[in-house]
Amino acid sequence: MRSTLFLSVAFLFSGCSPKTLGDITESLLIASSGNKPPSFFKVANIETMRDYVFDMPDYTIALPSAKEEDFTLMGGWEGATYYNKNIVLHMSEFGILYHIHITTSIYKYGEREEAIESENLVYLNNRYHRYHPDKDMSLQRQGKENYICEVKEGEPDKHIYPNKKKISFGCYKFNASRTKAKIVGINLTYNKPNNSDIAKDYTYEDLKQRAQRMLDSLYIKDGW
Repeated sequence: MRSTLFLSVAFLFSGCSPKTLGDITESLLIASSGNKPPSFFKVANIETMRDYVFDMPDYTIALPSAKEEDFTLMGGWEGATYYNKNIVLHMSEFGILYHIHITTSIYKYGEREEAIESENLVYLNNRYHRYHPDKDMSLQRQGKENYICEVKEGEPDKHIYPNKKKISFGCYKFNASRTKAKIVGINLTYNKPNNSDIAKDYTYEDLKQRAQRMLDSLYIKDGW
């Protein structure tokens, strides 16, 4: 099953028009909802990276910026969609170098959500410090509708993961009655490669710059 899905999506990413690609991908996403296996894909070329937009039930988002070396040297981008709402993207020719995970959830609008909307960073960091006393979170405006986004950046345990860095963006949209909040999370993980030549061009800062294209393109849909 995995191989069939992988080859099917790899084919349509390389050989279909944008309209056909969207229609077929939507069908695959519907088929992969619930407890069914995820739909695997491999992006064939830089043109697809530039043109394709994921149209999910709760949001739309473009792919990250890419360069030719991603495909000629690194083996290209691949990933999966699952539960009809989440996306995983990665490059893994030399281990999983760049990893991007996109999730979405809907929460009850409460005290924390009110603090996010009002940009009460003191309140938010007081809560955050209960679990991460040595780290601060920040707020940014991102996306097509200038969503308020929590930004959390840090390094996992250096003794266990000496070459890994992470940053997450949690972008919020609130319903008109302020009873619910929808969040789209964009989580970036960088694993520094052992190959020094690759490490010069593929860096943590490079990953963040590439992902900015996704943040700029993000549109969170209504529907609660």
